[in-house]
Amino acid sequence: MKSVSLKYYIEYFLVRGLEFFFRLFPTVVVEWMGRRLGDLLWYIIPYRFDVAYQNLGVVFPEMDRGDKMRMMRRIYRHYGYVFATYYVMHRPSFRARIAAVDPDGSFDRGAGLDKGLGTLYCVFHFGHWEAFIAFLTMKGWPFTGIYKVQRNPLTNAYFIRHREQFGNSIRHISARAGMESYEEVLKENRMLGIAIDQNFRKRGVKVRFFGREFSAARGAALLHIRRGAPLYLSAFYLADGGFRYEQKQIEPPSGTGDIEADLAAVMQTLLTETETFIRRYPEQWLWFHRVWSDLYTETTKRTWREYFI
Repeated sequence: MKSVSLKYYIEYFLVRGLEFFFRLFPTVVVEWMGRRLGDLLWYIIPYRFDVAYQNLGVVFPEMDRGDKMRMMRRIYRHYGYVFATYYVMHRPSFRARIAAVDPDGSFDRGAGLDKGLGTLYCVFHFGHWEAFIAFLTMKGWPFTGIYKVQRNPLTNAYFIRHREQFGNSIRHISARAGMESYEEVLKENRMLGIAIDQNFRKRGVKVRFFGREFSAARGAALLHIRRGAPLYLSAFYLADGGFRYEQKQIEPPSGTGDIEADLAAVMQTLLTETETFIRRYPEQWLWFHRVWSDLYTETTKRTWREYFI
């Protein structure tokens, strides 16, 4: 293993320190603390406030400024909750809440696995995605997630260990591994998890997302066309005091032979379905990404009244 710089050790011990801190408290207290952490961010360190506010304007053009501000505060609270509960997900009580989503095992792993084709499991930054991964792993589903390898090898290993504590069926593959590597995952008849809601700029295929041009990743569409693996859109989110899980098999239009047009058609179908989830539970989408390339030129200043909205 290569030598690790001092800053990486500091970052790692900070992560472990947060783990130790949150594990001192009962789960209900951790949940409360997470939401208060979201409030603290809202008041003092509003991470990418301008980005999130302008994204809201695209998705909800009819929403007035006051409603946007109230929604923004709910967004910060939600992600404070997700951050804090990450450290106590291993507890039996939290595991039970995750498992309660599918008490009778009615959700299947996707038709592709029955046919030996693998499954393209399309996800987006929504709900409580670490609890989502824990759910898949606890069920023993053969899930391989494409992820961005962190620069810090210590924290990278920590986050992988955190996921693996829920079962041994999960694997990880780098976002830079390439299409051949992803095809191998499908050949092994596994579920390949692909995030579809990030801007791929010049490398992506042009579609419409909430009515605005969006550069979508090609991977899911290209693998579907090449391998014939079925496409599923899945989400794991909070509702009515607990977790919910939804998955839907997506049937894109038939191919035309024009590869660019076919890729766009597949991704458009997936993203149109994604819009439905985001509109239903908007506070649970990760609004802080620069989703659209031609946005983010404005600065939004809050009045003192809006801090307490």
